[in-house]
Amino acid sequence: YSIPILSKNYRVIAVDLPGYGKSQKDAYPYSISFYAEQIKKLADELKLNKFVLVGHSMGGQIAIMFSLKYPERLEKLVLASPAGIEEFQRGEGDWLRSVMKIDFIKKTTEEGVRRNLAGNFYSWDDKWEWMVEERVRMAKAKDFDEFCYTVVRSVNAMLDEPTFDKIKNISVPTLIVYGRYDGLIPNPYLHPGFTADVFKWGKTQIPNCTLHEIDNCGHMLQIEKPDEFSNAILDFIK
Repeated sequence: YSIPILSKNYRVIAVDLPGYGKSQKDAYPYSISFYAEQIKKLADELKLNKFVLVGHSMGGQIAIMFSLKYPERLEKLVLASPAGIEEFQRGEGDWLRSVMKIDFIKKTTEEGVRRNLAGNFYSWDDKWEWMVEERVRMAKAKDFDEFCYTVVRSVNAMLDEPTFDKIKNISVPTLIVYGRYDGLIPNPYLHPGFTADVFKWGKTQIPNCTLHEIDNCGHMLQIEKPDEFSNAILDFIK
């Protein structure tokens, strides 16, 4: 939804990380560092010297890790509803691990998929039903077990390599853009509260940081509010 808008002015490269989308699925050492290295390998392969990195959700935590490892490769950093800023205590992480199991993902019904996806939006619209259909279709794919493994390992990866205590070391200009009514951040079961509080704290930690809140918007801001999301990025880049 936002790519056509951004690509009017810039080259936009959308990444399917290993284990997701149409990328290869295997028993990779899934970790935030592993994914950051895959971004570097792709950038090297495409001969991208310096670029703007945009990371959404878990991709935000990966982008944070990349910026800490390879700041010289980035012009700017955009964190869209990012993981990696909210802090989790050890016991909280253990609870998340106990909930997120392969069987739990495999047995999710179509209605469960729809309910989970709707929780990513401020106001679910039937025009996004394609996301439900895509996810249900995935369950019939021969590599669905590997996908479920990827999801479980990714949750563990975010807990195993926290970045909330490292964002103070980000040295590139950074934009945090988020939906005011994000239903995933902060975790509604462990940290009930306001999304803005998480990211306002993040802004105080990151030395050169701009904050942009999108009203009437949930976690999937690039789908729910693509125009405002894209314009926030374009203003920041300019």
